[in-house]
Amino acid sequence: MESKVDPTEVFKADHSEEDNEMNSKRQAVDISIERSEKYDKADWKLFIITPYSKWIELETWLKENLPTSIRRSDGVGWISVRYENGRGSFHRSEESNQLEDKGKLAREYWQSIQSHNYESLLDIAARYNIRGGKWLLHLQSHEVDQMWSVIVKALFSGELGSIIKSVKVSPSDDLRKINHRFVPEPCKSHVLCIYTEDIFKKIQVMEVEACVRKLGFWNKLHYKPDISTILGIFLFRKDGINPSMLTSTYDFSSNISRFHDKVLWKYFNVDHNTQPEEENIVEDTWKELTNMTIDTKYTAI
Repeated sequence: MESKVDPTEVFKADHSEEDNEMNSKRQAVDISIERSEKYDKADWKLFIITPYSKWIELETWLKENLPTSIRRSDGVGWISVRYENGRGSFHRSEESNQLEDKGKLAREYWQSIQSHNYESLLDIAARYNIRGGKWLLHLQSHEVDQMWSVIVKALFSGELGSIIKSVKVSPSDDLRKINHRFVPEPCKSHVLCIYTEDIFKKIQVMEVEACVRKLGFWNKLHYKPDISTILGIFLFRKDGINPSMLTSTYDFSSNISRFHDKVLWKYFNVDHNTQPEEENIVEDTWKELTNMTIDTKYTAI
């Protein structure tokens, strides 16, 4: 006799699997946020550029603080160089406490709304005045020391532009886990971050990319808003939200960058040899994006 399947039980089983999957994702997000905050609150190897800083001092510091020679097991979260008014290790400052408070409010609001998309993401960034962002370069251990030195010296000399006040790079990560087990050998990849102050000033964001290309960096670049980190968006989501808003790939032979605007799902090229005709299109794109959250709409919290 053929047995009958109770559709109610099937429905319960399906929803049970969905609930388990959702709980797993929430745990993964919580772990990612906790790890990010842990590294930010750890000690930083920090060089602050002042009007009195000398080139030889910077070179000596760089040699003594190579990303490949410093490990996270030594209690170091990041290696950073910044100007006095740049972003750095703020975990002992009032500014850090304010950002942490705004981050909690932003996460609570994000969890309370139904529609999760780039528009709501940027809405929250403006609502809680979390406007910072960064270009990310993912580097291997055999190249990170040299490339980090190039970026830092460009910051010091002003080759990164006047709007860039802070850069940082991850040390060797020997505390990473795979399947909840520590991996004895340090991770052979590093992330280098070039900070910008305002994700809504898109032309400035693009100008920083151009400066990085002039320094000889051919790597793929990702532009990530701070709000993505604060909300725990570290991987591509089913709702279409990516941690980065913008990516740039570079063709050395033609000196052209190809951008992917993930917010508006548009592709465009920028020719670094000439003033591109597409610049007007790019500017309109940024205006369209910025208009989602008008500066005067919210009072900074």
